[in-house]
Amino acid sequence: MATLKISSKLFDNFNTLRVAALKLTNFDNSKARPDILAKLRRTEEDLRKNLTKDSLANLEHISTWRRAYSSFGAKPKKYKSSVEALIRRVLDKEDIPSISPLVDAYNYISLKYMLPLGADDLDKAKEDIALSYASGKEEFTQINADESKLVPQGEIVYKSNNIVLCRRWNWRECDQTKIEASSKNAVIYAESLLEKKDTLLAAITELQEILGGEFVLLCHKNNVLDTETLEISKQEFNEYYESEAKSNKVSAPNNSTNKEKINNNNNNNNNNNNKSTAVKPPFPLYHWADVAAHKVICEKGDKDTYVIQSGITPSGFIHAGNFREAITADLIRCAFEKRGKKVIFYYVWDDYDVLRKVPKNMPKQDMIKENLRKPVFQVPDPFGDCHNSYAEHFEDVFEKEIQAVGIKSTYVYQREKYLNCEFAERIKEVLEKTDEIKAILNNYRSEPLKDDWWPVFIFDKETQRDTNEILSWDGEYTLTYKDENNKQKTVNFKQDGIVTLRWRIDWPMRWHHNKVDFESAGKDHFAAGGSIDSGRVLQKAIWQTNPPSGFCYEWIGIKGKGEFASSLGNVVTITELLEIYEPEMIRYIFAGTRPNRAFNLSFDADLIAFYEDFDKCERIYFDQEKAKNEKEEAKQKRIYELSYIGKIPKTIPYQPSFRHLTTILQTHELDIDKSIAFLESELKNKHDKNRLRLRAQCAKNWLQKYAPEEFKFTVQKECQVTLASQEKKILAELANKLESHNFTDKELHEEFYILCKNNDFPTKDFFAMCYKVLINKDKGPKLASFMSTLGQKRVAKILKAAASS
Repeated sequence: MATLKISSKLFDNFNTLRVAALKLTNFDNSKARPDILAKLRRTEEDLRKNLTKDSLANLEHISTWRRAYSSFGAKPKKYKSSVEALIRRVLDKEDIPSISPLVDAYNYISLKYMLPLGADDLDKAKEDIALSYASGKEEFTQINADESKLVPQGEIVYKSNNIVLCRRWNWRECDQTKIEASSKNAVIYAESLLEKKDTLLAAITELQEILGGEFVLLCHKNNVLDTETLEISKQEFNEYYESEAKSNKVSAPNNSTNKEKINNNNNNNNNNNNKSTAVKPPFPLYHWADVAAHKVICEKGDKDTYVIQSGITPSGFIHAGNFREAITADLIRCAFEKRGKKVIFYYVWDDYDVLRKVPKNMPKQDMIKENLRKPVFQVPDPFGDCHNSYAEHFEDVFEKEIQAVGIKSTYVYQREKYLNCEFAERIKEVLEKTDEIKAILNNYRSEPLKDDWWPVFIFDKETQRDTNEILSWDGEYTLTYKDENNKQKTVNFKQDGIVTLRWRIDWPMRWHHNKVDFESAGKDHFAAGGSIDSGRVLQKAIWQTNPPSGFCYEWIGIKGKGEFASSLGNVVTITELLEIYEPEMIRYIFAGTRPNRAFNLSFDADLIAFYEDFDKCERIYFDQEKAKNEKEEAKQKRIYELSYIGKIPKTIPYQPSFRHLTTILQTHELDIDKSIAFLESELKNKHDKNRLRLRAQCAKNWLQKYAPEEFKFTVQKECQVTLASQEKKILAELANKLESHNFTDKELHEEFYILCKNNDFPTKDFFAMCYKVLINKDKGPKLASFMSTLGQKRVAKILKAAASS
């Protein structure tokens, strides 16, 4: 083995990743080491005393790996990182078997520091080792197993050429390079995704004290290790993408007859006809969208036009979680356009998909139930006659929502494609390979498909349902079937568009048919054996074209309510978000968060922090504030570019503080026009006035619907508290000062303390008294600025009235 290399892409996607490598030379692994075994047993007992399996999810050491596994489609509940699996064995009161001193040592360190550790026998690993993404061509043989399996594309692995040494990052090691009693020369890896650096250093230092050898630390600055000399260096290395680029040579005939530009794009010849090459980006890639676009260019070739695709079944409200896929695609569209590329962004409505269940948050539940198993475009609109169908209602709402947040797409309605028989040739191609498709899908199933399984549905014209039994196919365009009443019928799907592909086949068909270069999806689709895995294999098998580039995105949720769940009615729509978030704010939240990171949308006081963060980003863009370093500044400026809708103004727009707006609005009884008039002198142009009005409306909506009680108040017209004579005296003095002098906020704040000192009045009691008189609360906004917002002369009248009561 000459080098250990870590993909640069891993550091892009996991910015806290660090790997320690300890090299052992001429180590005696056959000699018993009772001291190591004793450390292992003591650590096991400590863990059993201090931990339970239920508490693991709360440990950062474990949760970071769960998120990492989800990012490349491995379900954390099914596939556990090596450290979590090891700890769980201990908590099940199982002693970790003693294998050899070397293995016992790294198991001990793994348990003590809660880090994944593994090792390879260097004498068995003759070639370079890479920690990278799998290309889909590598084989893996599990320890003590004979059978080799191909590893799915996109899985994070340790590999040497086309042999995977460890699957799912650190889940399971291979048989070829396993450590044995005879092993003398080895490299041990310790991995960390923790923010703190000292845990990894302490772990590898103690391991060195036990076993000897030499160690180095690898990070984004030094990602290549020469195992002979232990020299480390920096190398831009993305093997998964490079290997995919080299293999991307398959061509497909363009036999489509569709007249729409979806299939007639001359600039976008099939994405597999372009020879992939490493392309140097014209500018530094600080944002994930630019990185993703560059990856597509490297994989699919440097073309003039690229096709991006997204979509969903309109089976209910399209919530903000679904929106993440659409906004992710749109941000990458912007990244392509910055590179001077033309982009076609297809948003595909799967409105020929069947309605399978009744969403809980929907009216006319009985009507919907009666229409189950029909395609969603055949179900009546549950909200009345505002739209022609169930599907059209939700399509129309979402199209207006995403237009409001600046998403530009071309809508594709699958019902039109199927009804017009535009996919007839595709259906025939699929039917011709039914047996091959079944065999492929069975690889991803625990139970094989039935013998009478077909890759298509038929929606009977009379019932409009898919509850039909297909009997035969004539080899051309005619299917024979029995309807739900056992009546035998035939359909020619070249003339009658009631035949559709099953979803797992329909999706890769669209990739091929629309010549898609990029499509993202949720982590469930990217899970091992999920629809992405099967779709990629099916596209190559049926049409001999390569699938699009893509990555999974994490779920988002609602603070205090957990993840979105359409069937349970736990959703938030973009319309609801737009009531309290400006459109650019919504784009900012998604542009500023990597797709592989989960987060919660907030409706409580966290909203104020979101606005403050956005305003800070805007100030950085207009050089009104400095970021912590040049890289962060470039990143924040790019986030702002991707967030802004329309042409960015030349000068910084007016930034009304959201927190201050809530105060201004309530001092003016939530009257937006009066609140705008109060700030009129600060507005430079129409743009400023429009932003102020929009933000004021968002603040008003928030106050009326979501604001915590401590943010709400009503200016009192009459004093609601009984005051002592000393309290009345000090209020009268303050009222006289406010009438005779126009204070700045700072001057007024200082005046409070002077009054309290002169009257021997406790300052804490003074502030509480003022709030009680003004808004009948113990606390409120900063008192001096609050009085200025109310108007110092207005406050003087209120105080005088209270003092004389």
